[in-house]
Amino acid sequence: MKSKKLKLDMYYEEGYWFVDNKLLNIIGFGKTPEEALKDFSLHLLYFRKYYTKISDDKIMGQAIKLKKLFLKFFGETK
Repeated sequence: MKSKKLKLDMYYEEGYWFVDNKLLNIIGFGKTPEEALKDFSLHLLYFRKYYTKISDDKIMGQAIKLKKLFLKFFGETK
């Protein structure tokens, strides 16, 4: 499977670091850049599993778009 790049934005605001991907609507934060990236990664793994496993008849609107994006970037999960 060919890997795809996922663009992440990192910024510092009011004492916290943030990592986000607007396309997948995921954000992570922490007191250090490493904590923010770890938090983002945990959210990414959770939503990857959620959106690649949920059946189409249980989602609508934005969730359909997100499911298609997660399948495009990561494929099916086992």
